[in-house]
Amino acid sequence: MRTMIPCVLSSLLWLGANPAAAQTPPQILVERYLAETDRRMAKRDVAGASEAIRKILALQQQHELTLPVEFHFKSAQVSYSIGSVQAALKSVNQYLAAFGKDGEFYPEARALLRVIEGPAERIPCDGQPKGVECWRELSNQPGCHLWDPDYQPYRTVTWNGECSESLAQGRGTLKWTWDLDAKPQIKPPVLEKSHDVEAERHGYWVERFANGDIHEGSYVRGRRHGPWVERYPNGGVHEGPYSEGNRHGRWVERYPDGDVHEGPYRDGKRHGRWVERFASGRVHEGTYVEGKRHGRWVERYPDSHTQEGLYADGEPDGQWVIRHMDGRIEKSFYVGQKFWTGTGQGPVVDGKRHGQWVVRAPAGLVHEGAYLEGKPHGQWVTRYKNKVGGGLYLEGKADGHWVILYTNGVAEGPYVEGNRHGQWVVRHENRNLERGPYAEGKKHGQWVTRAPSGYGDAFKYEFYVDGEFVARRSRPKTEKGSLVDGKKKGDWVVHDVNGNMEKGPYVAGKRHGQWVIRDRDRNVKSGVDPLSWTHPK
Repeated sequence: MRTMIPCVLSSLLWLGANPAAAQTPPQILVERYLAETDRRMAKRDVAGASEAIRKILALQQQHELTLPVEFHFKSAQVSYSIGSVQAALKSVNQYLAAFGKDGEFYPEARALLRVIEGPAERIPCDGQPKGVECWRELSNQPGCHLWDPDYQPYRTVTWNGECSESLAQGRGTLKWTWDLDAKPQIKPPVLEKSHDVEAERHGYWVERFANGDIHEGSYVRGRRHGPWVERYPNGGVHEGPYSEGNRHGRWVERYPDGDVHEGPYRDGKRHGRWVERFASGRVHEGTYVEGKRHGRWVERYPDSHTQEGLYADGEPDGQWVIRHMDGRIEKSFYVGQKFWTGTGQGPVVDGKRHGQWVVRAPAGLVHEGAYLEGKPHGQWVTRYKNKVGGGLYLEGKADGHWVILYTNGVAEGPYVEGNRHGQWVVRHENRNLERGPYAEGKKHGQWVTRAPSGYGDAFKYEFYVDGEFVARRSRPKTEKGSLVDGKKKGDWVVHDVNGNMEKGPYVAGKRHGQWVIRDRDRNVKSGVDPLSWTHPK
């Protein structure tokens, strides 16, 4: 018993000298310092986070503690943030070696390791597919290169700073512009984009917009992923999952007037069987294919009458049947080229329309032309009031120059094998005019809208690539900051072509840490990128 007295006395003396330690076990202190590290990194207080890591290491040395599994990963992040690259490399490798793919932070650790080590070789962007990581040659400094983590073939970039050993260096301004004159020839991909976590938005986000919209959900690798709820100021609520940035899976869309639409999305487009219930009591049921109604649809109305027929590529097609409560049955017809038509008259051979047909729409549009074995073929004419339009069909596909009449305007331009292709003009009844090119059925290039007003004509310029809107004006995207060996580093300010502003830090060419995004309508978003820290929910 006497041999134990010195140990007891020393323990009592230690507790008396350290009242805080007497109350808090060292392992609990470690957990607190790890939480403190999280908070400091979220505030971009790298010095404070580094001090918290130092205290953890001191506790471990003093008490021979086994540190939590995430310590080495978080230590690597802090080390890299203060510029201790070798320490960061050692810590991240310790984490990966100890836990491998089973580690909670495996994707983030792999991404950090990839940033520290950098690419194995300089792969030029020329000929690469969209979205790869590569080295882009500056258009104003031939032979000088910039690291591009998300290559877009239609963009060009200039740099007003220095170039050293073929890499952009120092402080300056990057200007990005769109070259929409021609589609580049894309070679087969030689580099696959990594599936590790990118230095982008990651974790749970709440996005509040100036118009009152509130969107809540998670980001993974900079893209929406998992369940999201989107609330609108008019009372509408849309709920469902995202997958890699696109709506994917079953969604329920509730609108402010009481309408409810339910059904699946695939890759951002409605796809599969949908039920659309309206507050008036009307119910529509049928299938979507790639975002457009396609196949048989049934529409039920409160007075118990139904309409049933086919859609093709988003438009009613062929014969529709209307059944009334009193037993009456009406039939109407729809013709190709997306004209809604009413009753049709003409011959049918072997169950297919064949020969000359006249189709009259309730709004007053009249379409005349021939069918060949069920498909419109030859010259078709459309008349509405004192206007005449139409064009040529070749075996069901529009071809050549067309004039398409609507009750509120007219569209004019060329078709090639059923797709709009070339320069089109759309004139509206309110005197608005739209002019721009199509390529293979999609808007491609600059579109100009002219709207008359009491102060003269107002013009809007929009730029499209393969049907996707990319810019609202022709001014370039500008970025201001520093480059080290061709890669962005430190604080950057980005002003894009649509008037949005983004501000935050880069590390080794990738976004890193707290970013603030303000769009042209003054909506503000902020969040922490994963290479800096995992954003708390």
